[in-house]
Amino acid sequence: MDSIDHRTVSDGKEVYASYYVHAGRVKYACSGVDNGTGMTSRVNYDDNIFFVHAMVKSLRSGLILDVDPELFKDKVLEDIFFVDSTLMKILSQLRDNPNLIRRAEYLKALLRVENAFLDFLGDILAAERPLAESLTPFSHKVRACRSSHQTTHTELQSMLHRPEDHAPEEDVVSQEELGFLLQEDEDSDESDG
Repeated sequence: MDSIDHRTVSDGKEVYASYYVHAGRVKYACSGVDNGTGMTSRVNYDDNIFFVHAMVKSLRSGLILDVDPELFKDKVLEDIFFVDSTLMKILSQLRDNPNLIRRAEYLKALLRVENAFLDFLGDILAAERPLAESLTPFSHKVRACRSSHQTTHTELQSMLHRPEDHAPEEDVVSQEELGFLLQEDEDSDESDG
Protein backbone atom coordinates (compact mmCIF):
# COMPACT_ATOMS: atom_id res chain seq x y z
CA MET A 1 0.00 0.00 0.00
CA ASP A 2 1.54 3.32 -1.09
CA SER A 3 1.37 6.16 1.41
CA ILE A 4 2.37 9.82 1.50
CA ASP A 5 2.70 11.44 4.92
CA HIS A 6 2.59 15.12 5.90
CA ARG A 7 3.12 16.82 9.29
CA THR A 8 2.08 20.31 10.38
CA VAL A 9 1.49 22.19 13.62
CA SER A 10 -1.69 24.21 14.12
CA ASP A 11 -3.09 25.82 17.27
CA GLY A 12 -0.83 23.78 19.56
CA LYS A 13 -1.69 20.52 17.83
CA GLU A 14 0.61 18.39 15.73
CA VAL A 15 -1.34 17.02 12.78
CA TYR A 16 -0.19 14.05 10.74
CA ALA A 17 -1.88 13.41 7.43
CA SER A 18 -1.56 10.29 5.31
CA TYR A 19 -2.77 9.64 1.82
CA TYR A 20 -3.02 6.00 0.87
CA VAL A 21 -4.52 3.82 -1.82
CA HIS A 22 -7.16 1.35 -0.72
CA ALA A 23 -9.29 -0.69 -3.12
CA GLY A 24 -8.20 1.46 -6.06
CA ARG A 25 -9.34 4.67 -4.32
CA VAL A 26 -7.12 7.34 -2.80
CA LYS A 27 -8.05 7.80 0.83
CA TYR A 28 -6.98 10.34 3.40
CA ALA A 29 -6.54 9.93 7.11
CA CYS A 30 -5.66 12.63 9.57
CA SER A 31 -4.42 12.12 13.07
CA GLY A 32 -3.22 14.62 15.56
CA VAL A 33 -1.61 15.01 18.93
CA ASP A 34 -2.91 17.77 21.16
CA ASN A 35 0.25 19.07 22.78
CA GLY A 36 -1.82 20.18 25.79
CA THR A 37 -3.17 16.72 26.57
CA GLY A 38 -0.84 14.45 24.60
CA MET A 39 -3.89 12.54 23.35
CA THR A 40 -3.80 11.17 19.81
CA SER A 41 -6.87 11.24 17.63
CA ARG A 42 -7.35 9.87 14.14
CA VAL A 43 -10.07 11.14 11.83
CA ASN A 44 -10.90 9.64 8.47
CA TYR A 45 -13.20 12.33 7.09
CA ASP A 46 -13.91 10.50 3.82
CA ASP A 47 -15.33 7.43 5.54
CA ASN A 48 -17.08 9.31 8.35
CA ILE A 49 -18.94 11.58 5.94
CA PHE A 50 -19.69 8.70 3.56
CA PHE A 51 -21.15 6.58 6.37
CA VAL A 52 -23.39 9.36 7.71
CA HIS A 53 -24.58 10.08 4.17
CA ALA A 54 -25.41 6.38 3.69
CA MET A 55 -27.40 6.45 6.94
CA VAL A 56 -29.40 9.47 5.79
CA LYS A 57 -30.14 7.82 2.43
CA SER A 58 -31.25 4.65 4.20
CA LEU A 59 -33.52 6.58 6.57
CA ARG A 60 -35.06 8.49 3.68
CA SER A 61 -35.64 5.26 1.75
CA GLY A 62 -37.30 3.78 4.83
CA LEU A 63 -39.92 6.52 4.79
CA ILE A 64 -41.09 5.35 1.37
CA LEU A 65 -41.65 1.78 2.55
CA ASP A 66 -44.93 0.68 4.05
CA VAL A 67 -43.37 -0.61 7.28
CA ASP A 68 -45.06 -1.02 10.65
CA PRO A 69 -44.45 2.34 12.37
CA GLU A 70 -44.60 0.78 15.84
CA LEU A 71 -41.57 -1.35 15.02
CA PHE A 72 -39.42 1.42 13.57
CA LYS A 73 -40.43 4.86 14.87
CA ASP A 74 -38.19 4.74 17.98
CA LYS A 75 -35.18 3.65 15.93
CA VAL A 76 -35.79 6.31 13.28
CA LEU A 77 -36.09 8.98 15.95
CA GLU A 78 -32.89 7.74 17.61
CA ASP A 79 -31.09 7.79 14.25
CA ILE A 80 -32.26 11.33 13.53
CA PHE A 81 -30.61 12.60 16.69
CA PHE A 82 -27.52 10.46 16.13
CA VAL A 83 -27.08 11.91 12.61
CA ASP A 84 -27.75 15.40 13.99
CA SER A 85 -25.01 15.15 16.63
CA THR A 86 -22.56 13.41 14.30
CA LEU A 87 -22.91 16.07 11.61
CA MET A 88 -22.35 18.76 14.22
CA LYS A 89 -19.21 16.99 15.50
CA ILE A 90 -17.76 16.67 11.99
CA LEU A 91 -18.52 20.33 11.27
CA SER A 92 -16.86 21.32 14.54
CA GLN A 93 -13.73 19.33 13.66
CA LEU A 94 -13.56 20.97 10.23
CA ARG A 95 -14.25 24.43 11.65
CA ASP A 96 -11.50 24.00 14.27
CA ASN A 97 -8.91 22.85 11.72
CA PRO A 98 -8.62 25.55 9.03
CA ASN A 99 -5.24 24.19 7.83
CA LEU A 100 -6.56 20.71 7.11
CA ILE A 101 -5.50 19.30 3.75
CA ARG A 102 -8.58 18.82 1.51
CA ARG A 103 -10.74 20.82 3.94
CA ALA A 104 -12.78 22.41 1.15
CA GLU A 105 -13.48 18.96 -0.30
CA TYR A 106 -14.74 17.73 3.08
CA LEU A 107 -16.88 20.83 3.52
CA LYS A 108 -18.49 20.18 0.11
CA ALA A 109 -19.15 16.55 1.02
CA LEU A 110 -20.62 17.61 4.35
CA LEU A 111 -22.83 20.14 2.55
CA ARG A 112 -24.21 17.31 0.36
CA VAL A 113 -25.05 15.31 3.50
CA GLU A 114 -26.69 18.38 5.05
CA ASN A 115 -28.84 18.76 1.90
CA ALA A 116 -29.92 15.12 2.10
CA PHE A 117 -30.62 15.39 5.83
CA LEU A 118 -32.71 18.54 5.36
CA ASP A 119 -34.72 16.78 2.63
CA PHE A 120 -35.26 13.79 4.92
CA LEU A 121 -36.41 16.00 7.82
CA GLY A 122 -38.74 17.81 5.41
CA ASP A 123 -40.22 14.46 4.38
CA ILE A 124 -40.87 13.61 8.03
CA LEU A 125 -42.57 16.94 8.67
CA ALA A 126 -44.76 16.46 5.57
CA ALA A 127 -46.04 13.24 7.24
CA GLU A 128 -47.28 11.70 3.99
CA ARG A 129 -46.39 8.09 4.87
CA PRO A 130 -47.30 5.96 7.91
CA LEU A 131 -43.78 6.00 9.39
CA ALA A 132 -43.53 9.78 9.06
CA GLU A 133 -47.05 10.16 10.51
CA SER A 134 -46.02 8.14 13.55
CA LEU A 135 -43.34 10.76 14.28
CA THR A 136 -45.86 13.64 14.38
CA PRO A 137 -45.80 13.81 18.22
CA PHE A 138 -42.08 14.65 17.90
CA SER A 139 -42.52 17.22 15.12
CA HIS A 140 -41.41 20.10 17.38
CA LYS A 141 -38.08 18.32 17.96
CA VAL A 142 -37.72 17.47 14.28
CA ARG A 143 -38.57 21.07 13.36
CA ALA A 144 -35.92 22.39 15.81
CA CYS A 145 -33.37 19.95 14.37
CA ARG A 146 -34.22 21.06 10.83
CA SER A 147 -33.88 24.73 11.80
CA SER A 148 -30.47 24.03 13.32
CA HIS A 149 -29.31 22.27 10.16
CA GLN A 150 -30.58 25.06 7.94
CA THR A 151 -28.26 27.34 9.91
CA THR A 152 -25.44 24.80 9.51
CA HIS A 153 -26.14 24.62 5.77
CA THR A 154 -25.79 28.40 5.51
CA GLU A 155 -22.57 28.32 7.54
CA LEU A 156 -21.09 25.61 5.31
CA GLN A 157 -21.92 27.62 2.20
CA SER A 158 -20.24 30.71 3.62
CA MET A 159 -17.18 28.68 4.69
CA LEU A 160 -16.89 27.36 1.13
CA HIS A 161 -17.02 30.86 -0.33
CA ARG A 162 -14.24 32.26 1.85
CA PRO A 163 -11.03 32.82 -0.15
CA GLU A 164 -8.83 31.21 2.52
CA ASP A 165 -10.67 27.91 2.08
CA HIS A 166 -9.71 27.81 -1.60
CA ALA A 167 -6.20 29.26 -1.42
CA PRO A 168 -3.54 27.04 -2.92
CA GLU A 169 -1.29 25.42 -0.38
CA GLU A 170 1.97 27.21 0.25
CA ASP A 171 5.22 25.53 -0.70
CA VAL A 172 6.68 23.77 2.29
CA VAL A 173 10.16 24.28 0.85
CA SER A 174 10.95 27.59 -0.87
CA GLN A 175 12.64 27.66 -4.27
CA GLU A 176 15.87 28.94 -2.63
CA GLU A 177 15.86 26.11 -0.12
CA LEU A 178 15.15 23.56 -2.84
CA GLY A 179 18.06 24.88 -4.91
CA PHE A 180 20.33 24.75 -1.88
CA LEU A 181 19.28 21.17 -1.07
CA LEU A 182 19.79 20.05 -4.66
CA GLN A 183 23.19 21.74 -4.75
CA GLU A 184 24.23 19.80 -1.61
CA ASP A 185 23.16 16.53 -3.29
CA GLU A 186 25.20 17.35 -6.41
CA ASP A 187 28.24 18.26 -4.30
CA SER A 188 28.04 14.99 -2.35
CA ASP A 189 27.64 12.97 -5.57
CA GLU A 190 30.78 14.60 -7.02
CA SER A 191 32.79 13.93 -3.84
CA ASP A 192 31.67 10.26 -3.83
CA GLY A 193 32.73 9.70 -7.42
